[in-house]
Amino acid sequence: MTHLVRAALVLGVALAAAARAAAGQAAEDPRTVARVALRAALTPDDDRYLAFQMWQEGVARYTELLAARFAARHVTPSRDFRALPGFISFDTAASRIESGIHAGLRAPLNDRRRVAFYALGAGYALLRDEMEAGWRARYLEGEMTLDDR
Repeated sequence: MTHLVRAALVLGVALAAAARAAAGQAAEDPRTVARVALRAALTPDDDRYLAFQMWQEGVARYTELLAARFAARHVTPSRDFRALPGFISFDTAASRIESGIHAGLRAPLNDRRRVAFYALGAGYALLRDEMEAGWRARYLEGEMTLDDR
């Protein structure tokens, strides 16, 4: 396992563990600890690309989860919609998205390439929800990164 693959896996595992923990329980912000290790394994250009992928695609995956959770609480699908082939409830959709994020956080990079960073970005965004209410208001400001730079 290369240093990069190991560092990405450490970040994913840290984010998965932190997402399961209650806010404020961690002594150190796992985003900082694990992200620093991943950053050290990358060239500056690769790190900027990682940050961008987490910011763009990771937050898109996170947004899908939030939209499905919202719909599960507030939307009642019509009978015609429920009758469509392949229909699943919004609650089931949210569960599948969340499971996919957590599975992606624990999976090594090897064959997944840049898609691996989608789960990392989503996990990072979920952790920010736990640790820093209001971060989303600043999402479009700055350098297209979820990192505090």
